[in-house]
Amino acid sequence: ELPPLQAGMELGDLACLEMELEKWRGQVISERFGDCKGVVEAVVNMAKERLVTWRAVDHTWKEVIREVERIPSTLASLTNQCQRLFRALKEAQLTKMDLRRSDP
Repeated sequence: ELPPLQAGMELGDLACLEMELEKWRGQVISERFGDCKGVVEAVVNMAKERLVTWRAVDHTWKEVIREVERIPSTLASLTNQCQRLFRALKEAQLTKMDLRRSDP
């Protein structure tokens, strides 16, 4: 089982990640972490960046759903929207899928 901050980052659980980051907001990393202080700071900063990344993916996801509901559901339009989602994930480096287009 992962620590809560890391679990929120890995699973993309925005609520969990925001809650865990709230615990670190405005807090100076104390000397109680000793030699690991730099590592703890790096993890907290990475979690902040990951929160922004997950929010962008969430925004793209919601936007794609709205567009799919609004436009005619042809295979081509659905394919384009799915590719948008996969590009957002790939750009966020949350997946290592090969997303090269195979369209003619």
